[in-house]
Amino acid sequence: MIDWVKFNEYLGSSLEPALILKVAIDPFIKDCPEKILSLRQAVEEKDFPKVDNISHQLKSNLALFGDWESAKLAFNLELMGRYQMDNNVKLKSTEAWNSPKLMDEIISLPQEGKMDELFDQFVKAIEKLIVELKQYRKKHSK
Repeated sequence: MIDWVKFNEYLGSSLEPALILKVAIDPFIKDCPEKILSLRQAVEEKDFPKVDNISHQLKSNLALFGDWESAKLAFNLELMGRYQMDNNVKLKSTEAWNSPKLMDEIISLPQEGKMDELFDQFVKAIEKLIVELKQYRKKHSK
């Protein structure tokens, strides 16, 4: 799930695990449940601007962790919000990402469905990520 090599590249491989916990993992674990609840409400209410905004924020964190499955789901939700569409957005452009290689990795993961279905998939992926991050915390906490 997490691409630890990419994660270490983004944060710098010289960072101590305690600092990684403090600057990346713990804030994500703390803030994620509230963001997911807000995103759930936005999806249910078809509040497209809010879906765009929250999904964009989450996508950035997920890309940091190298969790491409979750990042693609967040990106799809973001685009649905941006273009006010309740069906899947076909990802054929790299304009939203700085790295074509990153976009290729994300595009390679197939997603289909309406926004609420995609949101449910996203929550399941996030739950797996949180478990992995908590395992990292347990292993590296002093």
